[in-house]
Amino acid sequence: MTLNEIAETPSVLLITAPGAMGKSAASLAIASKLNCPIVDVTRLPVGVHSLTGLLTSVLGWTQFPHYLQELQNGEACLVLDGLDEAQLKSGRDHYIAFIDDVASILRNSIGIGGQILMFGRTDAIETAYLQLTDRGISTSLATIQPLTHEQSCQLIDSTLDSFSDDGGLQFTVHRRFRVPFESMRDKILTDIAVALGADSTDFKSSWDQVAEFLGYPPVLLVLAEAMAVSNPSSASQVLNLSEQRSTRGELLRRIVEGILEREAEKVRKQLSDVLNIEIDDPRLHLIFTTEEQVLRLAAYLSRSPSEVLLPSPLEPAEKTLYEEHLTTFLPDHPFLKGHQTAGVVFSDYLRAYASTIDLGALHGVGRQEILEACPSLGPFFVHFIHGLAPVDPDTHQLRVIPESIIDDLLKSTLVGSSGRDMFVIFMGRSALHLTLIHDVNSDWEDEILAFVVPQPSGIVELTSPLGSGLIALNEGGLILRSSTSGEFQIGPGTNIFTDELEILATSLTVVGRSVSTDSDAIEHSMIFSQTPVRHDSQLQIQAHPPESLNCDWPNESHQWRPYKRTTPESATDIPTQKSWQLVIGIRKVFLTFKASVAGDPSIYGEMLDKLVVGRNVAYAVARDALIELDLVRKDGNRYSLNVARLAQYGINYPSLRTADPATTLASIYADVCKLDRVIAWAAT
Repeated sequence: MTLNEIAETPSVLLITAPGAMGKSAASLAIASKLNCPIVDVTRLPVGVHSLTGLLTSVLGWTQFPHYLQELQNGEACLVLDGLDEAQLKSGRDHYIAFIDDVASILRNSIGIGGQILMFGRTDAIETAYLQLTDRGISTSLATIQPLTHEQSCQLIDSTLDSFSDDGGLQFTVHRRFRVPFESMRDKILTDIAVALGADSTDFKSSWDQVAEFLGYPPVLLVLAEAMAVSNPSSASQVLNLSEQRSTRGELLRRIVEGILEREAEKVRKQLSDVLNIEIDDPRLHLIFTTEEQVLRLAAYLSRSPSEVLLPSPLEPAEKTLYEEHLTTFLPDHPFLKGHQTAGVVFSDYLRAYASTIDLGALHGVGRQEILEACPSLGPFFVHFIHGLAPVDPDTHQLRVIPESIIDDLLKSTLVGSSGRDMFVIFMGRSALHLTLIHDVNSDWEDEILAFVVPQPSGIVELTSPLGSGLIALNEGGLILRSSTSGEFQIGPGTNIFTDELEILATSLTVVGRSVSTDSDAIEHSMIFSQTPVRHDSQLQIQAHPPESLNCDWPNESHQWRPYKRTTPESATDIPTQKSWQLVIGIRKVFLTFKASVAGDPSIYGEMLDKLVVGRNVAYAVARDALIELDLVRKDGNRYSLNVARLAQYGINYPSLRTADPATTLASIYADVCKLDRVIAWAAT
């Protein structure tokens, strides 16, 4: 809104924004442009005659009538900021009395426009609007929009300008070392924008896609704090990203938790006087904690009438006051936009927090109740889980998670998939392991998220669809449950090895895809079960193309017979399930290589080790066995396929893409099974 537009508004212009969308910054900027006084009403004990009393005290008895006349004639204006915090601090009754005082000042206004501009969150502004219009004061509403890219950068600069060290020396690194600072800033903003789905090459042109988050002042204020480093050229100082295993999750978590802490400090500061608790009283830190905010937000989103258990240190009278004042403040929480979350980042954090923290012990509300109130899954859920879940004390690397969220983690990964992601689920001796491998060629390279479920039930239940991955439950069962349509979708490149399998669906669809741009080859999916698969007798199976599905188990029904493949055989005694895993692993390693006119097909080591092998023991055994047989060679950071050695087995490169790998690779498989490393693995 321009200054001319403000002048054309009614006597009072009420300005709000979702959450904390830069109201204070906007109020300061407008007051400066209009060259008018600004009153931070959070510092004012609002109530009857509080504004007139303040103006009289500041201007004096002689000047106040003159200023009041100018205000009523539209020759002067006044900016009032912090209405929401004033309402939080003083309570609704005193706040309404304050609005009535504003109405009395403008009672004789000639309505030229824009005499008083009031800033606050939605609830406080709506209360003011109803009260002012009821008093006959001409009033209109305006909303602050997300910042542009240029404005966001300016806010970061101005925020850093206000920083100082312990000795009171102003922070100036961002001004003195402008080029490296802007490079650091743009790298961070680009990383977040790409995580939100923007184009990594030019996210500025698609700013509208990410403006609700990156144009959100609470986010930028937290980012500014993280950018206050002494050396912006040092990668180790920039958000400590070089020390993080999950760059995306750690960065977004710091932003989100920074906003939560700012909200908590705001509430504690405003209510310390109301509750008569000293600002340094430890009890104050048990008010509006992260746990409590998550609970209240979940209850608000679900519109649940259930009462949240309040912090125990508060006395009954204090609890009543606390609840009364907080009721009007919560609807304008930065995580909210009306009765929805302000963005997928915030909703994913709420789900992740409720999935990893036992809120029932403190607040008496079950985890499932909270999850049902949260919005649907987004791509950031998996990264927040990785940041919030406790570290396994035995490995010091894996994150300990409840078994119930495995399916959610897979779905979150699938939502944010680049098309080259992969998951691995395998049952160890006493634990269930989940590894999520992200595309090593993406902007988030080297990102592998590893989780563990101690003492699992032995039965894993997954819902449709499944992306590319491996499920190896040598001593467990798997349930595949359809979507609401009754269909279960698999693939491409999904390999399932399990003792027992049950499919709860009316149809199964398997999709293959091209594994290279210069070939019509597809990625196959394998389903193996030690025991007959349980499913509806009328189950319909569709594989596109038909050779994209391989299956093997005892007494398969007629639907599966077109997809039955030759069982691998060897001179050594290897269990059938491990035989199939080894064959599929050999084929997977071979198909990783890209054809080359300059020499043997080759690939970067990280592509094979992380994206293909990952934590899959069977695939690792297959890779190492092929190296031992000189079919695969490692030179520095690359692997190459020894085509000449492959020809000795009567196999050429194109024939590796056969739909029947057990037959095509029979001679190689036989030699692989003779190796000591393979025999030792098969015996475990």
